[in-house]
Amino acid sequence: MTNYETIANQTRFVLERMGNTRLASLVTSLFDQLSSSANRPVMDALSCYADMAHDLIKTVSEQGSISEQLYSRLRKLQADAQASIESAISVDSPSSGDDYRTLEALHYMGGLSLLNGGSGFSFFLFPDMLPLALRLLSLLDRPARRKHILQICKLRGDKYTLNADQISNIETDVLEILTRKFQSTLKDIVSSRLQRRISLAELELVLVEYLPTATDFYEAGIAYYQNKLWTNCPYYIFATTSGVILPEEHFGSEYFRTTLPIPSLYQASGKHPIRSKYFETLAGSAQLKRFYYFEWERASAAYKKTIRAIRREAPSIDLDPDQAVVRYKNSSLESIISFLRRKNFGLCGVDHFPDEYNYLTLGNGRAVLLSGRDGDPTNQIGHGFMLHPTSGLVKSIKGFLSPTQMVRDFIPKDTIEPIVHLGTALLKGFVPVIAGALHNVQALQKRDKALELFDRIRNSVIRNELHCDVIKWPEGRVRNVKEVAEGILNSLENS
Repeated sequence: MTNYETIANQTRFVLERMGNTRLASLVTSLFDQLSSSANRPVMDALSCYADMAHDLIKTVSEQGSISEQLYSRLRKLQADAQASIESAISVDSPSSGDDYRTLEALHYMGGLSLLNGGSGFSFFLFPDMLPLALRLLSLLDRPARRKHILQICKLRGDKYTLNADQISNIETDVLEILTRKFQSTLKDIVSSRLQRRISLAELELVLVEYLPTATDFYEAGIAYYQNKLWTNCPYYIFATTSGVILPEEHFGSEYFRTTLPIPSLYQASGKHPIRSKYFETLAGSAQLKRFYYFEWERASAAYKKTIRAIRREAPSIDLDPDQAVVRYKNSSLESIISFLRRKNFGLCGVDHFPDEYNYLTLGNGRAVLLSGRDGDPTNQIGHGFMLHPTSGLVKSIKGFLSPTQMVRDFIPKDTIEPIVHLGTALLKGFVPVIAGALHNVQALQKRDKALELFDRIRNSVIRNELHCDVIKWPEGRVRNVKEVAEGILNSLENS
């Protein structure tokens, strides 16, 4: 079942950051009502409809429309579930104009549902629709929003039909205002998450897509590898506890339900099963040159922690601890060997990432995927963000920033190895999207910005005496693959 507590917390923090504190409080009250014992039948009904809701969310998000077949299924859902929700769970609408305009926008985007002429509101179909509405609000342009509003109206029923003039007024008076406000809020969140290393001015020409859930985040990552316009770009991937190495990071909690069934670890894992599809896509993208960096320190800590947990929990289900650990290690070994044999895949281990890499997950010079990291309290604001370049930014990058030239200028041939690897990844994968976004700034100033970022990496590498192990380059081959993979696991276990 969906973790509604997570959705409630994330939505509350987002609305509060937008200045809609009263609406944030009222939405929290909706979720509190949902979780109360009196509304247990509503929760049970939602769980029964969960698969259908996820079909709806995925279809609307990816295609902007819903098939007639799905509509026919959803009409009964709306009649049953929506009536149950609205009769059991609702709150009065906020009185302030700003809060109410945000509520209106979420109503038209299909995140919430206004009731009784707007005097109250409730969930629309499912609480899952609320984070979807926020994500689409961050991503869709005006024509796509109009199409989305029509689809939501169609789903609500005939009495909610809007004509072209009404939709135009909604766009001008409600959605465009909130969209600008939301983008400003998201850019401020991204800048603060990066400890203000990236300023709001540097994000001026960047569209920030909000990825509120793990499903959103990993689906964005999957689409990232499948973009046909980017096949000639080198991809730079940064992982702390790597899914290339650790089975639970690769397969999610499902690993402890199917491959190595230990119910207590399955319950405790909390790792989304969509990870499996993400790593399947990463592995199968043979046409892409992929540079995959992982942290020895955190990967080692996670590896040893899991082994201790397996030894501790295996006896409770009459499983021999040593045999269970062997099965886990074999899973790790098989994954590493599989990736080392992949065409155009490179694997590098770094002692630990400099601070500048704390939130960088994917970069290829065209877009950047940011994620939270373990122990970061700001994770509650959302699972991640995608920075999309606008057409103006793409033109700026092509006109003023050549990643290859930056590498030649900023990384002398006698530079120490970790700086070469990490600096190249930063300059080619991430700086063009960041420094390229500086609007109306001379090329020399943009290059200065790139040099400033690189200097911070260089100083961090030197200060921390970092080491970078190149296990395999994308265009290279590894001899004795099994021995190399076993060496990685031995290093993780004995460090």
